[in-house]
Amino acid sequence: MKKASVIAIAIVLLSTAANSQITKGNWLIGGNAEFSTSKTTTSEGTTSGLYISATPKIGYFLIDKLGAGLLLSYSHSTSTYNNMTSKFTNLGIGPFVRYYLLPVDNRVNILCESNFELHAFKHDHNSTSTFTSYRILAGPTVFFNSSAGIEMLIGYKEYREKNNVRDNGIYMSIGFQLYLEKK
Repeated sequence: MKKASVIAIAIVLLSTAANSQITKGNWLIGGNAEFSTSKTTTSEGTTSGLYISATPKIGYFLIDKLGAGLLLSYSHSTSTYNNMTSKFTNLGIGPFVRYYLLPVDNRVNILCESNFELHAFKHDHNSTSTFTSYRILAGPTVFFNSSAGIEMLIGYKEYREKNNVRDNGIYMSIGFQLYLEKK
């Protein structure tokens, strides 16, 4: 019985039209979250880690398929090496721009996004620093109905500190977005 109910709900959600969530005047609210743990053992000792991150976004569609807005980011990590623990906290803020490539009424659409952030980073030993980051991402958005979708993005990220320390690589993200119509 439970399986039949889940299938029925899925059919209703997927059969609902995707009524132009990405058109001029609509709002975008959502974001993504990350969580990971790690453990590395070497002959010199054991390192374990915990990483938690959240990136909420709010945006507005300036024209059909083109949205812009503000994102915030928060991350916290803990690393323990041979019973010595270090904690790091990072806060970021910056603009994002995204463009959907396919027609507005598609159930699945492809988006491209670029964002830039200014970060404040704090180590538990009271050392602080600032750095910038940017990402260029692309991937599909699957709309459940006229007001919600899930997106799976992949792209390039780069972090840069003032002293020219750089960290770059591939970035993957899964996020959930709500699309609110202007009434």
